[in-house]
Amino acid sequence: MRQKYIYDHNPKKHLFKKSIVFLIIIPISLVVFGLIGLLIYKLTLPKPINIAGPTTKSGSVSANSYAVQTIIEPDFTISIPASWHQTSLIDNSSQYSITWMDKNSQLDTRWLTVFIDNIPEVPINNLLPIKANGNKISYGQMSNDCSSFTNYNHDQSSTAASYQGISFICNTTDIIDGIVGTGSIGTINKTSITGPLEGTHNYFFEYTEHSGEPNYSYLDNALFSFRAR
Repeated sequence: MRQKYIYDHNPKKHLFKKSIVFLIIIPISLVVFGLIGLLIYKLTLPKPINIAGPTTKSGSVSANSYAVQTIIEPDFTISIPASWHQTSLIDNSSQYSITWMDKNSQLDTRWLTVFIDNIPEVPINNLLPIKANGNKISYGQMSNDCSSFTNYNHDQSSTAASYQGISFICNTTDIIDGIVGTGSIGTINKTSITGPLEGTHNYFFEYTEHSGEPNYSYLDNALFSFRAR
């Protein structure tokens, strides 16, 4: 007697179901493995370094994080920290300058000096390019310490240097003195700025930073606030 085989299902239908399941599982598996791989990548990725300390001038200034006062001079106005006060005014044959620093003796490790018209060729460590923008100032990127890109003899106290086409005098004696000076193309330590009332004057800004935690935003904000009168 011929034995009869009884099939529980249609082979073609069974193959079709397998194909559907296969097509669903593969994409899901790829997504799951992809997410797992992405998670592993992010967990092993080095964390970004938070850089603190001295920053170079970028030309953009964030809001002041300290109280300020506006200094009104005959030829200009400028804003400086409210805790600063005038410590000197020199008016002689070699220079005309005004200096401000913090009243607190524990914080007087940084100061700002503005020279007007009668400006000596002061040696500096870092040059900050500036130019007149109406009666205001626009500025660029501060240089590194000039001793790092200027050729000089070690017995020299200062030497001629250049940064972005701007000539200045590089301080080669005190290479960690932290003196930042402004400059413009065509002159040394001078920038000509014209005010609507007092006309044109030459200015040089010198910022000295001797603290253990340099903060050049004081210079940034002062220049940002400057107005020739």
